[in-house]
Amino acid sequence: MKNLISYIVQNRIKMLFQTFDDDIRKQKFQTLDPWQFEKYCSYFIEKYMGLKVIHKKYDKGVDILAGREDKTGTLHQVIIQCKHHASDITPNYVRELNGSREFYPEAEEAILITSGHFSDGAITAAEELNIKLIDGRELTKISEKL
Repeated sequence: MKNLISYIVQNRIKMLFQTFDDDIRKQKFQTLDPWQFEKYCSYFIEKYMGLKVIHKKYDKGVDILAGREDKTGTLHQVIIQCKHHASDITPNYVRELNGSREFYPEAEEAILITSGHFSDGAITAAEELNIKLIDGRELTKISEKL
């Protein structure tokens, strides 16, 4: 039964990306609404970061639960928060994602992605809390290569 559920989830994820609107992917992500931005982030982490999306819209401070399989087949979970903001992302968002680790004890990594920029305080907090940051500039640069 567990294998069947895993198979169904994997196939739904594949269908999502097969039907992913190429026009949305080619647009500048800044023009996307928040839901489309989260969808774009799912695409980005699979294509660029090599992560497998396990679940979207997870909440408790997490938008995407993803994972990376090692050579032994063990899945290493990653929690991801997507913020589609024009203004700077403050340390509060970094601390919020860090607090989410409590609800996802299996998560070994945390990533905060924004279409905007991170304040200096957010960058400092992320370094202290071991949270990877991807801002709009980096996202644009990498996305142009996808």
